[in-house]
Amino acid sequence: MQPTGFRFEGFHLQTLIRTVYGPGADIQTYDQILGPAWLASDRFDIVAKIDRRLEPGPDGRRPELVPTVMKAILEDRFRGKVHREMRERPAYALRLARADRTLGSGLKISTIECPTIVIGAPQPPDPVRWCGFRNGAGLIRAQHVTIGQIASVLAGMPLVGRAVVDRTGLTGNYDLQISVTTEEGASIFTVLREQTGLTLQAENASVPVLVVDQAQHPTPD
Repeated sequence: MQPTGFRFEGFHLQTLIRTVYGPGADIQTYDQILGPAWLASDRFDIVAKIDRRLEPGPDGRRPELVPTVMKAILEDRFRGKVHREMRERPAYALRLARADRTLGSGLKISTIECPTIVIGAPQPPDPVRWCGFRNGAGLIRAQHVTIGQIASVLAGMPLVGRAVVDRTGLTGNYDLQISVTTEEGASIFTVLREQTGLTLQAENASVPVLVVDQAQHPTPD
């Protein structure tokens, strides 16, 4: 990301739509974006210049200015019009797997305090108090996240691939660590149940979708 703007290459329009509208609408998968097929096949290079620097906010996350600018690009260049509604669709319900409602060793109530990011101040290279997800090397790791956030990450996994609706009744923030290495020979469904005490059950559920009412290819600059 550049100081006076940003550039994305080979972007699908459905990715742009999800970036702009997805987080607030709980759009977990591209299957929840309904529109013409070319939204997921045609690629575009997007370059935006702005008057202000795109510095991260106090929490270290991207500024709200980014989705605001991208929304303007979607509406001005692609003539995009989108609305949100609820529809009955195949989904998974995330539930407690055990009759006694106990959790597995991979899911614990979080006791950490998230760090405050101060622009310009030195930060530890890898503070113990980091919050959010850090996946990799066969692990799904998170600190101080909600069950709803965990549901969204599970929905994005290829073997799941559907919206995941939180039916656990669990509130507050949790730390998560589960091993999903292929050497174990177990699916994410088995791993989740054994390591966290949660389970995914297939069902039809009312989930939010983004309906693309209008979109067109932009004219070249």
